[in-house]
Amino acid sequence: MTFGSAQTYQFALTAKECAIFRAIRNVEPGLVSANLPKTLELSVKNQDGGFIGSCTIETRDMFKNFVSAAVGFYEELIKDPAGTLEPVEPELVYTESATQTQEITVVAPDLKSIVRDMSWVQIREAKIPACVKQVAFTIDDHGLTPDYREELQSEYPGVAILTPSMRMKEEVAQRVLEQAKAEITTPMKMEEEMTQGVLEQAKPKGVTEMIIELDEAEVAQNPLLEKVMRDRHPWATIESRPSPSISRKRTQRTTESRPSSPRRPDPLEHLKDLADFAVGPDPPADDEFGYRFAISTGWNTLSYPRKLEIAHARAIQHHYGKVADGLGCSHCVEKGYQCKVYLPQLCNLSHIAFGQSCQNCRLQGVRCDLPAATRERMPVPTGPAALRLDTQNVPSFGSHETPYTPPPTTTSNTPKPNLASRITNVVSSGPDSYSHCAYYKSRDILQFADEINYRVPGKARIVISAMYGKLWKHLETEPYGKRFITLMLHYENLITLYVLTYLRKEYEEAFQVLLRFQHTNCNKPGQLPEVDAVLPLFEWLPADAPLRRWVAILFATRWNFSQMEAMELQVRQNEVLKTFVHEVAAARGSSDGQGVDELQKRWCEVHLHELGSEEHQECERMEESLEEEVVPTVWRDDRGREAVGRPTRGSSAGPVSPVSGSKRRADDDTAQRPFKWRGSARGRGRGGRGRGRGESSRWDD
Repeated sequence: MTFGSAQTYQFALTAKECAIFRAIRNVEPGLVSANLPKTLELSVKNQDGGFIGSCTIETRDMFKNFVSAAVGFYEELIKDPAGTLEPVEPELVYTESATQTQEITVVAPDLKSIVRDMSWVQIREAKIPACVKQVAFTIDDHGLTPDYREELQSEYPGVAILTPSMRMKEEVAQRVLEQAKAEITTPMKMEEEMTQGVLEQAKPKGVTEMIIELDEAEVAQNPLLEKVMRDRHPWATIESRPSPSISRKRTQRTTESRPSSPRRPDPLEHLKDLADFAVGPDPPADDEFGYRFAISTGWNTLSYPRKLEIAHARAIQHHYGKVADGLGCSHCVEKGYQCKVYLPQLCNLSHIAFGQSCQNCRLQGVRCDLPAATRERMPVPTGPAALRLDTQNVPSFGSHETPYTPPPTTTSNTPKPNLASRITNVVSSGPDSYSHCAYYKSRDILQFADEINYRVPGKARIVISAMYGKLWKHLETEPYGKRFITLMLHYENLITLYVLTYLRKEYEEAFQVLLRFQHTNCNKPGQLPEVDAVLPLFEWLPADAPLRRWVAILFATRWNFSQMEAMELQVRQNEVLKTFVHEVAAARGSSDGQGVDELQKRWCEVHLHELGSEEHQECERMEESLEEEVVPTVWRDDRGREAVGRPTRGSSAGPVSPVSGSKRRADDDTAQRPFKWRGSARGRGRGGRGRGRGESSRWDD
């Protein structure tokens, strides 16, 4: 065929061959350099450095010459077993110039027929050295089918047909076998190891449990390691990876301190491990308790009481706990956790009360409903000479400081206690005494207030501690009037307790304080809290906090227009007060009316409980217990005062009281002034009937 002046030839070519020819044609017209008339000397060597051959390449037709030389080298490689060839000069026939399509006559042998004629046995004997033990073909797992395997084995006898996974298993088995052979040096050692293997398969006497931790990297490199250890110690617990939270040093120390049995722990070693868990260099891992709980990232930002609680959970989880009797607590049963508690030997220590909570409730900070495993025994008082440092004669921390006021005693027959008597004092186990767990929780709330710089007056700290201890233990707060305390001070204590519990995310306790605050508001509608007392709600809590919203509703339904206007004049220099007035105004705008009836209608507006829940039942119970007979009297009294232009009974908490840092006096209402029983007129006898007017228990710092 002729197209123009160039003569072409037609062959049966593949797509790749056609692409190669097109690429050559595209390159050849541009080869006009002056270096083209030169020739190239092509020399070929094998990978071992042996010379195979050489030939001369004309640069004018370099592509075709390379292809022809490659065919010649390939033919000689098959024919010559020695691998040393003479220079090959390919016979090239040029019919046209270099810039045109040329006809190359190359007589190439049929390579497939040559390879087919030589069997695998001939190739192995001719080409493969005698030092080669085995030849293996590695084929992809998906490409090796049973039929293809049989075809390869019949065509290549003696060749191992493997896949990557099979090769890896063989290498691992070979490595283990070589290690085992290296360890066996003498027949005597082999016999000793066989005897030792038989002994290891049997559980030793006195051993209750053994846990073998295998390194994760070693197991990945040697998958048979876990199987070998299970065969050698069938009675032990084999973990494929070690726990990331316990260091080997701590585990070794604990094991050495308790070699006889893990059921008889040493309290001193427990305290060392507890301190290591709380302030040690290794923070807890997120999966330390068998499930993922994010704790490691924010470990350094937690308070020390929270770290100590988690340290108790870690101690129970690892060395000092046992599975709880029965199903466990309701929280663990609901989540599907394994519920564990402290061993009885640690639960019954007299100097420290660790509580009865399980490890999961301690970790997640929820209330645990497990009963106490043992009854705490109190230390027997002894004299100073008999005191010693052990776990039986050290008294409880709560012996010299209890939240409740002791019974009144006279100073004449009560000597001042010395240091020894205070050390050996015994805590009374009456119905009003706190448990150790409530005591530590009470100290915890005060420490939390100090950490966030929330100011609690010095004299109010023991009251807040007692209120929180009872709230945490019984989930209730005392109503107003049960203690000798003014109404305004009762409001301040409730607000302080609510702010601390809400910031600690103890929403159940905060909800109980909210209900008590609302109950007091509706029972005493004529006496609003002072503005200074409610400002911490608007300074510390978010805008959607229930008690903060309720206080805004309370003042919105009780203040009139003149009181709102007078308060707006004082908000220029105080941002917190400005926020308070703004939210009161917003609540007043969303209200349909004013008065106690409107306040009670909005009782549940700030609640988040669901219908039928425990919080909803407690809300209804608290609302039904309101003293309805007080409301009409206060209404008539307020209306009468407002008619003549006098301030209402709640005006003491209104704008007429300046918002400043000065001291506030107690309420002058004689109905709210507490009374105290005193002795006779002479002041000495206990049978006197005299009654004196006591001072208010309000304090200011």
